[in-house]
Amino acid sequence: MEKIIVTQISQKISKTGVPFWAAKLGDGRSATVWDAGIADTIKANLNVQSEAEIKGNGSFLNIREFKGGETTMTSDNPIIQEIPKQTSFNDDRNDSIVSQCLTKVCFSEDKEHTPIEVLETYQWFLKNLHTPVDEIE
Repeated sequence: MEKIIVTQISQKISKTGVPFWAAKLGDGRSATVWDAGIADTIKANLNVQSEAEIKGNGSFLNIREFKGGETTMTSDNPIIQEIPKQTSFNDDRNDSIVSQCLTKVCFSEDKEHTPIEVLETYQWFLKNLHTPVDEIE
């Protein structure tokens, strides 16, 4: 382990589409980081003297382990964090399209409804689209 100061780190994408991070060291060298956990630990310890295991192959340096402050991260024992599922724009858009179709089916035969009734029906379908049948109000 050698003592280093990382002054800057930025995320990049390799030619094969794999994310990595480019780190600038206080002594003017540059190094890569291929582990997100190590990159996060480095971000939390920018401009702080830390210890790192750096492997080199010619002019290419790779940070394999980083210890800064209270946190240590190695590429051998990454922290696994479950990321909550977020609703994407496409999911919302698909729900909107399905609700529009269901509303159109409801009013296709009967032309005697006001625009407010159609809108309220659409909003009801949108709200209840993923609700089990026995739980619908």
